[in-house]
Amino acid sequence: SFCFSLLFLFPLCFISEAQSHNYIKNPAIGIHYALFNFNNSGNSPNNSASEKLKQGLAISYLQGISNHFDFSVMLAGSYLDYILHNGTQLGKGDLLLETDASVIAKMFTDKHLVSPYLTGGLGVSKYSSYYGMFFPLGAGLQFNFSNEAYLLLNAQYRFGLTNYVNNHFYYSIGIAG
Repeated sequence: SFCFSLLFLFPLCFISEAQSHNYIKNPAIGIHYALFNFNNSGNSPNNSASEKLKQGLAISYLQGISNHFDFSVMLAGSYLDYILHNGTQLGKGDLLLETDASVIAKMFTDKHLVSPYLTGGLGVSKYSSYYGMFFPLGAGLQFNFSNEAYLLLNAQYRFGLTNYVNNHFYYSIGIAG
């Protein structure tokens, strides 16, 4: 009976030990190099090579919710020509601003060096005098450097929810800490 008790209690030690460690991300600010791709999203009539990928910058705020979930707010921008899927041109060379609030679901905790993640949320965009909403859905990789700095690789498909937002791809690489 003593051995049976030890066999039963031994695994409980690991469970309680695992539950006692929190690897919740502290608040972090990030800066990201971004690429916006409207042509390969299936709804842009503009096929010129120069318009395939437009560069931009983004800033982000990250906050851990739990060991496997983080909250993210991002503001991204790029100067580009914006042509709606029906051929209507909204502008040339204006600033596209997109902000979104998302939840990041990490496969592993921030204790691990690398953690794949999925992300989804809701976003708002502004181009010239046009506003719209989009649904960002994507995946990425988080590289952890000493629980204080992170390298984030991200790829999203942004589904337009209103008339003035085209579906498009968004890619970014950034550092947060």
